[in-house]
Amino acid sequence: MRGDDHIGISLGVAFLIISPILISQPVISVLFLIGVIIGSLLPDADASDSKMYYMSEIVLAFALLMKPIVYLTRSVYKLLHIHYDSRHRKSLHTILGITISVIMLSLLINIVVLLIGLWTPLLIPLCIGLYVGSIFHLIEDCCTKSGLSPLLPFSDRHFSGKIITSSRRNFCNGRPDLYAKIPLILGGGVLITGVLVEGLDMNMVFCVTVLLGILIWPVMYCVSR
Repeated sequence: MRGDDHIGISLGVAFLIISPILISQPVISVLFLIGVIIGSLLPDADASDSKMYYMSEIVLAFALLMKPIVYLTRSVYKLLHIHYDSRHRKSLHTILGITISVIMLSLLINIVVLLIGLWTPLLIPLCIGLYVGSIFHLIEDCCTKSGLSPLLPFSDRHFSGKIITSSRRNFCNGRPDLYAKIPLILGGGVLITGVLVEGLDMNMVFCVTVLLGILIWPVMYCVSR
């Protein structure tokens, strides 16, 4: 899937989830959303040399910047005596791979910020967003025709859908745009309702949007098939 599709869908779902607390906790919400955007690109750091049709320029540039994280992830695999497959949509496109890479990236961010004396607990929602965005990326790729095996090396079960993506829009079935717009519109509705309706229990609404954010993914996968 294209980088802009990953960003759009991941950001749309994340916005839906966070919309009830966006006004009351703006800084936390924005940092979480920034983390989701970065995380939605992180798994494609394994394709820095790829010219494949689904890669956009923003992902290629990001992949080059993330090379140190890829090397660190590969080193952890080696320490765990697990084979690391550097091909695209292999080890870095698994739950284990992104878990390790997000931990490495989060540690790097926190250490740098700590060294310059600017560390703050507000980095926590950013790091959570990194992982959430990466998980979203894997699910989105599971909906594409080529699919992937996110449970490696523990299971080689392959998940795939029928979404065909390309750098040329006329080759795309259009559904990635729809998957991004629907949660974005729903999140906007929740945000507006929270502003206009007094006395609304936004904590309860937040529980509902979290549940919706979780349910969107199996629905999207089923529809893509």
